[in-house]
Amino acid sequence: MKKQFVFTMWVYAPVDEFTPDEVDMWTECGMTVPMSPKIVAGGNVGRLAPYLDRAEKNGVKLIANVEGIAFDDYQRLGEEEYERVFGEMVDKIGSHPALYGFLVGDEPGTPEEYEASLNCIKTMKRVAPHLNPVLNYSGTMATTDKKNLGGRTPAEWMKRVKDETGVNDVVFDEYSQMINDHGKTIFFETMKTMIEGAEAAGCDAWVNLLSSEHLVFHAPDEIHVRWQVHMAAVCGCRGTVWFRFYDRTIAIDAINSPVDEFGNKTEQYYAILRAQRRFLNNYAQLPSMKRLSTYTVAKDRGVYPVFKEGDHELIKNVEALDETVFSFFRDEEGREFLCLVNGDCDHYSVVRIRYDDEKCDLFNVTLNGAKEAPFKSGADVTLYPAQLVLFRIGKK
Repeated sequence: MKKQFVFTMWVYAPVDEFTPDEVDMWTECGMTVPMSPKIVAGGNVGRLAPYLDRAEKNGVKLIANVEGIAFDDYQRLGEEEYERVFGEMVDKIGSHPALYGFLVGDEPGTPEEYEASLNCIKTMKRVAPHLNPVLNYSGTMATTDKKNLGGRTPAEWMKRVKDETGVNDVVFDEYSQMINDHGKTIFFETMKTMIEGAEAAGCDAWVNLLSSEHLVFHAPDEIHVRWQVHMAAVCGCRGTVWFRFYDRTIAIDAINSPVDEFGNKTEQYYAILRAQRRFLNNYAQLPSMKRLSTYTVAKDRGVYPVFKEGDHELIKNVEALDETVFSFFRDEEGREFLCLVNGDCDHYSVVRIRYDDEKCDLFNVTLNGAKEAPFKSGADVTLYPAQLVLFRIGKK
């Protein structure tokens, strides 16, 4: 079965504040692997069962957010006791078909925490090899001093984790894009380092994006929500995580989330719903493709190379009025695709694509491949702010 793009989010509120009906809202919003409300390791883990049942009915899987089995708990408990506690969780809900895996924790930042996170994942995979542990790294891992990673680069660390545990997902956060334009440059720098590291390790990269007002980061409007999703996809991510889904009265420093502290759906909710469901309707199977290379035109941030004639055997040139980021992908059948995103959040952009029409044809692909429209060499495609388009390169 082809991989589908993952949409999920952080949920910090305890299970006491919800009912399983919440799963219906997550599904409505386009979440494909939502995170459960927080439960505490021990007697109340079974309270997730009705959430898992509803998730199975809705065709999604859940990440179990269990307090007491994160990597810092591994440090506190030691391997033997940790394995016993985690084993109890697996005994109670680990066989449910809608369980994706358990949350490992958030942002290890010291050598000891990195090692503990690795050992925590090892234990999880040893006890429940069929599940997928989910650990979120800080985006600053891309520039972390090697000493925190045992003298390794981020790519080398990811490869070690993959080799020693078999875990498939590399999750990291990046919020700089929600400061200013220079923050977008930092975003691309982080994306390039972390995604290329994950790809080299044989893992799928998920990026943790911002949906709330938080510290120095402003909450995104609908265009910036779309920009974050589409840029994650074109750069090679296989999933996104939103920080965060619910506002809480005890955390007034983070507001404007998709659901406010009074239980109301906000503008963020509907912006994310539209971005995610439109993407799932048209491009959900991008994760089944292998990213080959990524370029930019119209603006050089010094991260991805500026595309020039000769960089691709069939695509002669890509010209754009505004910053455009694009990647070449290859699917499981060996077909090649060109995916472009208008990087400007304020202006429509006109992109002109020239290709060798003696050797190939270009087709604009939508509806996950169900619809293809021929595209003439030298023609223009107009992209609204942050729009993504996908072309199939049909070799003759």
